Parts: sequence; C-alpha cells; structure tokens
Amino acid sequence: MILYLVLPILILTASTAFTQNISRSPLGIGYSYQPSTDIDDGSEVSTQSFYIRAGLPLLREPGKFIAFTTRYEWTSYDFEGSRQGSFGALDPWDEVHALKFGLPVFWDLNDDWTLFALPSLGLNFEDGADVEDSVTGSLLAGATYQFSDSLSIGPGFGVRSQLEDSLSVFPIVLVDWQLSENLKITTRPSGAFISGPGVTVDWQLSSSCRAAFGATYENTRFRLSDPNRAASEGIGEYSSVPLYAALTFQPTANVHAGVFAGVRFANELQLENSRGHNIIREDADPAPFFGLNLSLHF
Repeated sequence: MILYLVLPILILTASTAFTQNISRSPLGIGYSYQPSTDIDDGSEVSTQSFYIRAGLPLLREPGKFIAFTTRYEWTSYDFEGSRQGSFGALDPWDEVHALKFGLPVFWDLNDDWTLFALPSLGLNFEDGADVEDSVTGSLLAGATYQFSDSLSIGPGFGVRSQLEDSLSVFPIVLVDWQLSENLKITTRPSGAFISGPGVTVDWQLSSSCRAAFGATYENTRFRLSDPNRAASEGIGEYSSVPLYAALTFQPTANVHAGVFAGVRFANELQLENSRGHNIIREDADPAPFFGLNLSLHF
C-alpha cells in the first residue's frame, strides 16, 4: 500500500490516450512467463499468466466518452521448497483467477478541463474459492488540465476496498506529455500485458513499429479456496514493481502484435488466514519475465 503514496504519478492515463485505447482496441490477449526465482526462506516460485481484455464504447461524442470494459486473467503459481514451514513447502496456492469490470467516464467541461471517473468491480480468487467472498470495488476520479497541445496534467484520488483489509484511499496525479513528434511520456490504462498503475516512455520508431519502456506497481490479493490446506478461505497476496521494455509491430492496419520482457523488483508474497491475520510473509529475489500480446484496432 505504501507504493500507492510514493508513486502517485503511476496511476492512470490522461483522458485522450485512455479513450483512444478503448475505442480503437476493443480486444486484446496476452501471455507472460516468469521463471523460477528464489524466495528469501530458501524456497522458489514461478508463474505463468494469460489475459484477455475487451472494451465497448457506450457513448462516443466530441468531449464525451463512456465505455464498458472487462479483463480476465488466469495465473498459475508453481512453488517449490523442502524446508518445513517455508512458502514453497506450504504450497499456499495454485491457480488464481482475476475478473474486472469497469465503466470509465470522461467529460469535457471546456477546452481546458476534463473530468473523469473510473468505477470498477473485481473478483479475485483461487480456483475453487467462493466467488461471492472475492468481490472488491474501486473508484478513480479527478480532472485534467490541458496546458498546451502537448501537455496535460491533473489531480485526482482513488478509493479501493480490499479483501479482509481496510479501505485504501490514495492521491493520484495524471500526466500526458508529448515530448516530440515520436516520443511521449504517458500512463497506460489497466488492461495491457502489465496490470496495475504505471508510467511509460513511448517511442514511435516507424509507422509500423513502436518501442516502450515502463515501470508499474502490481498487487494481486485474492481469496483462497475452502480446501486450501495452508489457509482455508484465507488470503493470498503477491506484489512487485516490474520494469520492462516492449516492442509492438503492426503487420496490418487492424492488428498489433508485441513482445515484452522485464524484471520484477520488490517481490513480496503473503499468506493470511480467513480474518486477514498474517501467517507468513516473505520477500523474493528480482524475477525476470517475458511474453507476447496481440490486439485488434478499429
């Protein structure tokens, strides 16, 4: 939760970039693999993930935009460890599902100011867990000011409920800065191959090729299943700070294909009981990851 306060500029895209992403890319899929990395207690963990996202504009007029978005992600965790009581020996969770629905709204007050609100509903649960006990909600809201044709900045706030934990409230700052014709600094909406708040340096290499370099904060907190032997109906949590590079190609007018690779830093794993009380918490070494994605644009 601390990173939500120390990295407030990594929260959300400015309105123009966000609305263009939803309206032009209604469907995207991707796969990511993270090889085995050491946990501080001597055990190991590796992951692989698959996601699919979709967006449907409900209102798209000059200065007004409302859409329905959804994203599903499946992540498989593989723990290894022989020391009794270690994370790997506990084998705390296996397959985790994350389903998120959003309703982003952007509304121009005038030529300079734009209001935004992004309410969302999420389900995060281990395979076999009670879905009704896995529901969380969040709201991002604020405004952006267009200082020039190349720069918009705005303040905002976020509110998020958490499974078996207190409500999280945090400030956000939105930035969209076109440094040159081919280079910009922006944030990306949740739904890309890296979920969570992030900032990206975007470099248009040619009309059909784009490079990106970014940093994000990922936090996955989910309900465990009733048969889970480590913590029946408890809570699992995995957080990290990924740094990555991506290369996107445009083989046709409507298809974008990309590859990406990076390293996750500040990895932390936590296991809690059904009341949210800590059972075990461990840090893990920096972990490389790589993958590919595909999106349709219209």
